[in-house]
Amino acid sequence: MEFFTFVYDYVFIAQLITVCAALIIVFYPFEKTVRSFLVAAAHVVVLFGVSTLLNWGLFALSKSWHFLAGINFQLSWLAVIIVYLCINRIAPASRVIMGATLYVSVIAVADLGRQVMNLLPEGYEWINLVFYVLIIAYSLLLRRYTLRYYSDIPAVSVALIMLNAVSSAVLIFAKTIINVYVGPSAAKDLYYTLTLCVIYIFAVSGYLMIFFHCKVRKSMTELQVKNKLLESDKQMLVVSEQAISEMRSMRHDIKNQCKVMEIMLAEGKYDELKKYFESMNESFYSETGNSFVDCGNSLINSVINMEILKANKYGIQFVTTINVPGELPFEQSDLCRILVNLIDNALEAVLRADNKDFLVSCRIVCRGEQLYICVRNKLREGYDRDALLLMNTEKEDALNHGYGHRIIKRIAEKYNGIVNYTIEDNQFIAEVMLEFGII
Repeated sequence: MEFFTFVYDYVFIAQLITVCAALIIVFYPFEKTVRSFLVAAAHVVVLFGVSTLLNWGLFALSKSWHFLAGINFQLSWLAVIIVYLCINRIAPASRVIMGATLYVSVIAVADLGRQVMNLLPEGYEWINLVFYVLIIAYSLLLRRYTLRYYSDIPAVSVALIMLNAVSSAVLIFAKTIINVYVGPSAAKDLYYTLTLCVIYIFAVSGYLMIFFHCKVRKSMTELQVKNKLLESDKQMLVVSEQAISEMRSMRHDIKNQCKVMEIMLAEGKYDELKKYFESMNESFYSETGNSFVDCGNSLINSVINMEILKANKYGIQFVTTINVPGELPFEQSDLCRILVNLIDNALEAVLRADNKDFLVSCRIVCRGEQLYICVRNKLREGYDRDALLLMNTEKEDALNHGYGHRIIKRIAEKYNGIVNYTIEDNQFIAEVMLEFGII
């Protein structure tokens, strides 16, 4: 019972409630309903109970394992945040960065409150409560500038945050253990207090730098997508003007051809009429090429019609099967990037083949609460099956082009979906499933 007698006082209870509330503020998907806030409050209660039990257990173990003395709070909080992050549905990179920075800020501020209290005369134990405001403030900052909507965070950003988190945690652990065995020193504690302030500032500034970097990257990506769609609209405008001109020319030509067929029919030249009709039909198809789609969804229309123009330019037959609603619950930039990457890869694979008459097909349909995208293309002779399935690019700029496959995978993860690549009957098949209602 020593834990509840000497450790579990009102300051420690306030600390546990604060850190549990901070975790919920950052990661719980609040909605503007009473039920949502009640569930969030229940999460705080459960986390508080688990934190209390972990601290109690670690305090008891410290009697036998003396190296645990003094760091029961840091270890219990680490265990709680790891478990809570594992059951969260945010993208892994975002989870790691937000969780690591929240953990470091909490243990740094908690230790900072104790250090300031030790530097003050007796009777100022309540000063800890003031520092807990910094924990709530940082959690609200993480909530305001959340990374939950960014799925393509650079790996170097994750590595830097983890390096800072691990080094800061090791320093705090080591100092706590030293204080238990050696005892605090006023001069050294002053320097350590300043160090904790620096750790907190680094955690806040480092996170904000990554957030605004991701925000700028996303804005640039959306701008690129808008430019691509604008280019598609311009191309479609040119095609429309050409189509009007061609229709006028065809109208005049068909009138002349109808007169010729009328004469053949009147003279009973049925065999010649049949050959003439077949020749006219082939000529008509070769001139019109692949028809453009209108599936009811403006974004998909723009992207697919732009790809049809590319296919026509290179003489590739591009077949589509599309059945989607006019509005889809995905960011336009994400959907555009998936379609453009998948279809461009298929067209380029056909262009690298010896036979340019290969077929490329694209299927976009809804399956229950998911959007299914499938792009198929024929493979050339002598292809490397293992390299293709591992997504090893054959392009000259392998670093940049290989990034396209990583973009598709990250976007799919963002919408709790999957990406699958297979080879069947000498066909490369790229499939993507995106779940509705995730964002």
